[in-house]
Amino acid sequence: MKSKSFKFLVGVGVSCLLIGTDPAGTSARKAQPEGKSGKQEVTWEVLGNCVDEFDADQNEFVVYEGEQCFFAVTAVPSKPMRTVALQWRDPNGRWVTEARARTNKNGTAFLYPDTLDGDGDYLCDSFDYRIGLERLGSAKSLISGVFNITFVADSDWC
Repeated sequence: MKSKSFKFLVGVGVSCLLIGTDPAGTSARKAQPEGKSGKQEVTWEVLGNCVDEFDADQNEFVVYEGEQCFFAVTAVPSKPMRTVALQWRDPNGRWVTEARARTNKNGTAFLYPDTLDGDGDYLCDSFDYRIGLERLGSAKSLISGVFNITFVADSDWC
């Protein structure tokens, strides 16, 4: 089994968002209000070709090789700009920041999970993830519930 390459970013304080999706389709899921941080309402949604394995839980997704899965985190109002992070849980139970972005002028940031391992091969494994919003001044940080993404490669070894 290939291992996911580590990407450490120091000093990421992240914030809590809960999972909110619409089971109506697999290519895009509607966001619902997830929390407040200061005067900002925060939501997130999963986009792309993610397949939700369990509609009741809304926390299991599958990404097949050649398809894309990404997350949009939105803070309203859009000012001040906020930093968001996508983290995965390593084999030792530590949360590792995989992607980090700042919200744009519309208040949205996009986070893309890595799909390749340290050798450049498509992942063939399952990982726990969470999304967070960093603290900014008096606006608190938020962190989502844990969700799982399974990556499925086209190769025979997967």
